[in-house]
Amino acid sequence: MSVFGELNIAQSRVVSDDEDDEFSNLKVDDSLTNQIYWLDENQTKINADELIIADSPTSSVFLNTYMLIHLTNISPVGITCNKSEYKIYKQNHESNNSSIPQIYSQNVRYNYVYLIKANNNKTYIVCQLFNQIKPDEYYTWINQLSEHVNFSKLILFSTYNSSLYSSSKPTQFPCVRVLTSAGSKTPSNMLEQPNFITDLSAAVIHFCVLKKLEFLTFVCYSNSLNVELQSLKAMFNAVSSEKIAADLFLENDVSKKALLSMKSVISSVSALYM
Repeated sequence: MSVFGELNIAQSRVVSDDEDDEFSNLKVDDSLTNQIYWLDENQTKINADELIIADSPTSSVFLNTYMLIHLTNISPVGITCNKSEYKIYKQNHESNNSSIPQIYSQNVRYNYVYLIKANNNKTYIVCQLFNQIKPDEYYTWINQLSEHVNFSKLILFSTYNSSLYSSSKPTQFPCVRVLTSAGSKTPSNMLEQPNFITDLSAAVIHFCVLKKLEFLTFVCYSNSLNVELQSLKAMFNAVSSEKIAADLFLENDVSKKALLSMKSVISSVSALYM
């Protein structure tokens, strides 16, 4: 028992010292570890006005539909994957005699890092993580990104199941809540206690707090574990209400066609949970 009266449960020793030594000698297979592979090895450090991260399939599809599909001055500069996947990626594109594919709906499955030169004379770095990385890779991934990109502001999109949202008032789902740094304006739909930000989003926010960077986080709480149209539209409404990068996020005929083209992506992701 501690001096404060808490009960400290003793740790169990169910393994022998020999087994401890055996586990300590195990090596992690680097070929299965996700990291950022920069497509141009001679790429100098990029100075970006803002960094945008989409963590989750829903967030990635949202960016493709309402942002990336509209842009012309955009180029992939990196990709997040493991060593084996990167070898296959390079072989596929070298065999096709093409450098980087254009931004079509099927590319949403690639965890690209995009460089965007916007019409407002701002430079953006956009990171899509359709295939989310593992917890032990969070800070390594963030460090790799910060070593190649200078940024002062961050916009972060993530998706959680509605069962994780705690509220005393009935809420219609999907709903989008916001968490901001002190330097950002205060939105009306702030995320309140006892709700928590977890996973990569928490690690990224932790990095921003340590570096004193301005951040704005959108959290979509949805009734579905799958990518579905209602959540995509709710995220767009939230971004529009906060007037974030209004010249980048657009809803028009192009967006509607993009949503239709995403049907195959959404269906294939939904099948994973059947």
